Amino acid sequence: MADAPLPGEKPKEDRSKSIVTALLIALGILLVGIFSPLNVDPDRPEGIIPPREKLQFHEFVELTRLETADSSRIQIPWRPKLTVLDATHAAEAVDPAHWASSWRGEGEMAFLTTLGGIENQGSAGRNWLFSVNGEQAQRGAGAIELKAGDRVLWEFAEYQ
Repeated sequence: MADAPLPGEKPKEDRSKSIVTALLIALGILLVGIFSPLNVDPDRPEGIIPPREKLQFHEFVELTRLETADSSRIQIPWRPKLTVLDATHAAEAVDPAHWASSWRGEGEMAFLTTLGGIENQGSAGRNWLFSVNGEQAQRGAGAIELKAGDRVLWEFAEYQ
């Protein structure tokens, strides 16, 4: 009688059915989560977040930080009304060692004073300057809205 269940214990075949049922339920939940079309993002014009493998480069902006001793490149997801200021803050959240920033002023008047621990040197030296798609900026980082696929370059250089 070694196979007889103890008082209050289910027979082996009942336990096997319970385990199989639990595994099938878990598999069903996993499949629903993967294939669910209800993954909605109200900030995207089309409303639906595409699966990660369908994201294209043009749905990002790329930021590059050039400094003689250290450089960094990062991609930030693009969204409507994303400014250079916003993208730089987003880069800081992902990689604070290279992208931690200090600013003077706010919004359209924001002026970068420090990036990745490197502070502007003022009129006699090098400062953080940025360009978008190879064009030197003529307005502040908070005033320039980026388009998907734009490339922002922050360069520690002398103003020309």
